[in-house]
Amino acid sequence: ILKFHTQIMVLLMRPILSHILDQNRSAFLMRRSIQDNFLLSQEVVHSFAHNMSKVACVKINLSKAYDKVNWWFVKNELNLLGFCIMTVVFIAWKVPGSAPQGGCSRETPCPPTCSL
Repeated sequence: ILKFHTQIMVLLMRPILSHILDQNRSAFLMRRSIQDNFLLSQEVVHSFAHNMSKVACVKINLSKAYDKVNWWFVKNELNLLGFCIMTVVFIAWKVPGSAPQGGCSRETPCPPTCSL
């Protein structure tokens, strides 16, 4: 069921992703792969290695970035982009970490106003 819901979300968001995501973004867009980032970073490090100037590289761990998203901001932006309220509630209901507060849980039905 989750895969079905995910496919619906993808179909709803696909037309606007290219407009709301930066063109330098490798993931989440058709015909782009996150692996392009690895190739690009290898090329940059290689060019720095052959350059005589001093360079510093910083590795940032983004594995937990998904957990630190401000879901209120995301819901607000989806509303501003013109998504209907039921779509925003549906997305918020399915995304881990954005569960409604105030006694509602994923296991029990929750009215749409509780998620906002």
